[in-house]
Amino acid sequence: VTVDRWPAQQDSRRLYTNLFIKNAIWDSLSALTFLHEITGVAHGDFYAHNIKIDESSGHLYLLDLGASWVTGTFAKKSELLEVRAFGILVQELLVKQQDQDTEAGKRLKDVLEGLVESCLQSNVNNRPSFREIKALLEAISR
Repeated sequence: VTVDRWPAQQDSRRLYTNLFIKNAIWDSLSALTFLHEITGVAHGDFYAHNIKIDESSGHLYLLDLGASWVTGTFAKKSELLEVRAFGILVQELLVKQQDQDTEAGKRLKDVLEGLVESCLQSNVNNRPSFREIKALLEAISR
C-alpha cells in the first residue's frame, strides 16, 4: 500500500483542518461499519483513490466496490484487514493536518496517532473492530 492521492494542501484551503479530518474519519468509519456490520461485505480497496471529497460539504464518499467480497465465515478477519486500511487513511490525513499547532489540533493528533498505532498492529487479532473504533471516537468527541 502506498500513500494515495489527496489534493495538495495549496489546492484547497478548506481541507485538512481539524473539522475536515474529523468528518473524513466519521464518514469513512460510517461507510465501513455499514458494509461490514449491515451488509456483510468488505470493500477490498479502501484507500484514498476510491474516495470522493465533496469540498463544499467536507464529506467523503466511498466509491468503487469492484474489489469487494461477501465476508461470510471470514467476517472478522476481513474487518481487521480493512481496519488496517482505515488506519493508513487516518495516518495520511494526520500528515496533512493544518491545525496541528493549535491546542485542539494537538489533542486530535495525540488521539489519532494512538488510533493509527492500534489499527496498524502487526498482530492482526489485536486490532480494534470498527465498533470499538467508533466507541473510542465517540468518547473523545464528548
